[in-house]
Amino acid sequence: MQALAAKAVKDFENCGAKAPTELQALAKLGSGGIHPNNMRREIMKITEVGCRLPPLQRTALQFKQPWGNQPQLMMLPHEMFSALYENYHEAFKRYVVADANVLQEFWRLQKKHPQFKDHPVVSQASFEPRKFVPLSLHGDGTPAIGVGKIWSRMLTTWSWCSLVGGPAWTKDSQLPIYFLFDETDDGTAATTFLSMLAWSFKVLQEGLWPFADHKGNLYPPTSDLGRKAGSPLAGGWKGVIWALVGDLEYMVSRLNMPHFGQKHNPCGLCKCSGDETSTSWRNCKPTAPWLSMQWSLAEWRSFPDRPKNPLFDSGVCSALSCHMDYMHTKYLGLDPLGFGSVLSLLVNFVLPDSPLANLRCVWEHLLSSYKALKIVERFRGMRKLSLFQRKKLPPKLKGRAMQIQALGEPLLLCWQNFMNKDLEIHLKIENYLKVNLALEKILHATRTEMAMPPDHAEKFKKLAFGLCQLHRQLREHFEGNYFADLPKMHFFLHACLLADVLHPRLTWCFKGEDLQKISRTLAGSCCRAVTGPRAAAKMSQQLRIAWHLRLDRLCGE
Repeated sequence: MQALAAKAVKDFENCGAKAPTELQALAKLGSGGIHPNNMRREIMKITEVGCRLPPLQRTALQFKQPWGNQPQLMMLPHEMFSALYENYHEAFKRYVVADANVLQEFWRLQKKHPQFKDHPVVSQASFEPRKFVPLSLHGDGTPAIGVGKIWSRMLTTWSWCSLVGGPAWTKDSQLPIYFLFDETDDGTAATTFLSMLAWSFKVLQEGLWPFADHKGNLYPPTSDLGRKAGSPLAGGWKGVIWALVGDLEYMVSRLNMPHFGQKHNPCGLCKCSGDETSTSWRNCKPTAPWLSMQWSLAEWRSFPDRPKNPLFDSGVCSALSCHMDYMHTKYLGLDPLGFGSVLSLLVNFVLPDSPLANLRCVWEHLLSSYKALKIVERFRGMRKLSLFQRKKLPPKLKGRAMQIQALGEPLLLCWQNFMNKDLEIHLKIENYLKVNLALEKILHATRTEMAMPPDHAEKFKKLAFGLCQLHRQLREHFEGNYFADLPKMHFFLHACLLADVLHPRLTWCFKGEDLQKISRTLAGSCCRAVTGPRAAAKMSQQLRIAWHLRLDRLCGE
């Protein structure tokens, strides 16, 4: 880049013209290319000019050896919240909150939420619904280095967003907080970080700049933070953490929620069991006993074996703040098992030729349906049976969440084309696919709502329970060789039960996954010279500048 800029500057000079200032600055990087190791520092210095985001919070965290004690950089939520309001007001209105009336409606809907009653903030008589912005905290791990290799390195990314912000799909509204390479952490670094995060959200609840840091050390009165202490954080706006989102593995490993595979107390939202008794999560009927065994906030607080972590212990949220992700529980949970089983039955039993020849026939039909329905998120092809068949386990379709979501209707049309209408089991599979599609149509029809209207929500819940019951019945018919069940089925139902309170699209992880793609790319570039905590700090520095440039452009549009 520096060499190209230098040549461009020379071309300008040869023409008797003056090169743009930015081009000249790039050409001078590293003393004109003599010292390339200095280029990154000089680029950061150039791009830092005009950045209106707050300086990164600097703190030392303890990591595994050989890393030991390392300085880390974070973008804490209360500082970002304030900076958006003060310096990027257009972005604040678009991505955080535009209208106090929206907040009034949101909190009216939340009165039916299990965590509303006895909540330390929203249940109080002094609560101002037109001032408190509900926030979502997303956390998840992703392979960042050596993706697809046995030696790949996992990176956990934390980010937050407003639940009443702008377009639900934009990744600009998902604001990063911190990155942690899993191999460097023995639990100490993550715990310390979550303590800082809990303090930051506590500050947001109060809506005032704090007098002391997360350790209780008072800010010097003459410092920038000392002068701001006690003043409004964002013109009277406050924030409360209302939703913790992520996949089940993240909730177990980072939030210490119960493991979904254990027989005793596998769910942090209800008192179901993991065995075959009447209280089992496997009971998917609308009259299942576990439905009347869901935790209230008061019961959860008095439970001695409740999950504990700095976020829960601080009181800013609880296990009832955990919202089961519709994307992971359905598109990457229930659907791959159901769709994989349907495809396996088609190629092995329903169609007359060899499995591979049958697969080609199925793919041709799916492809024609893709085109007729104008579906963009398609599978690129189905050339191998290993796409959905496993050697020793029931079938499970591989693919991205959007690909699996978009497959529902084409697969239904394909099954209807090849099924035997005289066989009861074929009709039951057709009904299974129809119920699945009906769920998706309701989800799409209500996509702009904060919560589903009562009639839609009631039908949505009924269909969700019906889908899980059909899945279980098909599993029993095929004696466990197809339509395998898994705990995600239970958590999928939990996500659907809140449809009339909070729309599943508001708490699914698509936005967080989009940010993880950015994290992977950034980690790849930052780990070329350094690793572990130093790479994470480098990522935070670069992402802060990138977010400033994006927000600045947005405010200028």
